[in-house]
Amino acid sequence: MDASPAAAGSNPESPEERTGDGDGFDPSSAIRSDFDATIILLLWCIRKAFFPLFWLGMSFAAISFAITGQDVLELESQATSLDTPSEFVGALLSPLSIVAIAFIVRIAVGFLALAAAYPLSRSTKPHDHQDARTITRHIRVWRDRLYLSRAFRSLRWTWIVRNVAVQRLDRRGARLALCNPVLRWAGIALFILFVVVFFIAVGASME
Repeated sequence: MDASPAAAGSNPESPEERTGDGDGFDPSSAIRSDFDATIILLLWCIRKAFFPLFWLGMSFAAISFAITGQDVLELESQATSLDTPSEFVGALLSPLSIVAIAFIVRIAVGFLALAAAYPLSRSTKPHDHQDARTITRHIRVWRDRLYLSRAFRSLRWTWIVRNVAVQRLDRRGARLALCNPVLRWAGIALFILFVVVFFIAVGASME
């Protein structure tokens, strides 16, 4: 009697079939090389530094406002109204300088991540738009590449892609991955510091 799985009518499933991921997205396809994996993790670390920098800047500004006798209650409105280049320049020359730097770094990281993701968008070529004139065809190609670059940038920010980057870089990736919990807890601690400093400054201004 044949007791093999085939004779028993069983059909062993592959790991991909058991998990349902056989035809799913491969996170490694969003990473072109070890250098690219390093860029992803470095930019993520800098991006995560935004909130610690922001709350550190707000704490510094609250202390400065209290020392100079300015109304601390105006701090929030000034920090959230950095919409134009002139307002950014003004903030850089004020107690809100660290807050302005945090926003500038966040914007710069977004553009750098977009540039790093651009090579993945090169799959769109001019001959893909044969029904258009030459100029229109190239405009459509560059527009599609911009959209694809933005999509790949968002994709490369996801945990699953970053986790593949960490595994690919081994020890160096593990060290870079430490920035995520460190900066998260730093942001929480600095937020608590800002709340404490803010209420102390408000109390001092009312005396």
